[in-house]
Amino acid sequence: MIDPIIQFFERLITQFSWRRLLFVLIVIFICVGVLAGYETYTSHFRFNKIEHEIKFLTQLTELSKKIKEQNDERLTNIFKAILQDLEMHINYGYQAFNLHPVLLKSMAAAFPWALMLLLFLLTGKTPKETFVGTTFIAIPFIIIGAYLPTFSNSWLNYILYPVGHFTLIVMAVMILQKRKKKP
Repeated sequence: MIDPIIQFFERLITQFSWRRLLFVLIVIFICVGVLAGYETYTSHFRFNKIEHEIKFLTQLTELSKKIKEQNDERLTNIFKAILQDLEMHINYGYQAFNLHPVLLKSMAAAFPWALMLLLFLLTGKTPKETFVGTTFIAIPFIIIGAYLPTFSNSWLNYILYPVGHFTLIVMAVMILQKRKKKP
């Protein structure tokens, strides 16, 4: 079932054509557009988040009464910590996996490069020099991505920069290789 998909991406790399790349980009664009349109129209994900927040707040309110009755300082401190965590999550946004933003941004910047190396592995015909070269090209851009300022619109750090810099570098390398092949 997955084999045709793997073969398609393998051919995208081994038998590169702008047509295949354009097809993949159009499919990705359509999928993202449909998901964004669905969320804009229904607010499904937003309302699910609000529903979970209300559920947690209701449970915490009921729990608050029980903790006050017991008059246990340890339980009161734990309850306060839970309330602070929930407040931070709701009011100030919560970092995914509770990781430092520098680490999250570097992981986002490294993702396209890791995906490319994985595709190289799947082809099985890629020399080791390609892996080393790709890694050396990727490292400076991953470091730059990690230390970019954290924008209020997080998609700039976690989507635009990783996809943008990767696309520009791959296009530049392809143009250089095309010029080298011409006599």
